[in-house]
Amino acid sequence: MNWRFNTRSSDGQDFGAMVGRDEFADQARRCKRILQETVTEFFLPACLDKVNGGYLEVEEDGVFRPGGEKFLLLQARQTWVFSLLAQEGSGTDGALQAAQSGVEFLNRHMRDRSHGGYFATVTDAGDPLDRRKHVGLNVFVLFALAR
Repeated sequence: MNWRFNTRSSDGQDFGAMVGRDEFADQARRCKRILQETVTEFFLPACLDKVNGGYLEVEEDGVFRPGGEKFLLLQARQTWVFSLLAQEGSGTDGALQAAQSGVEFLNRHMRDRSHGGYFATVTDAGDPLDRRKHVGLNVFVLFALAR
């Protein structure tokens, strides 16, 4: 990632001089490594639903499996994360594929083509379970699609 830090406080003090620019760069590298080891390597490609698209939401002992339903919040947030990883070049080669899988699942199965918005919950295969459109949940779809 190409991190850019605003190292000046509102009163003009240079935090970079106080803490050290090298420390900021070291912290950025640590964060990137932690992201790679704890998120990217854990979720990709294990959480991809290769049968229905989108992401598997149930994990037991490090193994993802179908849970019977998919929630808009998780599908949208994972789409956003994988899009970010792909855009920043921080993910594996699978980050872009994972992001595309999420976008396709959101639009193909969770989107209400008749009345607009996105269903709160669908089956693993994408059939609506909870047809309500919660504003707070739909906002996460906007975040994901804007990424």
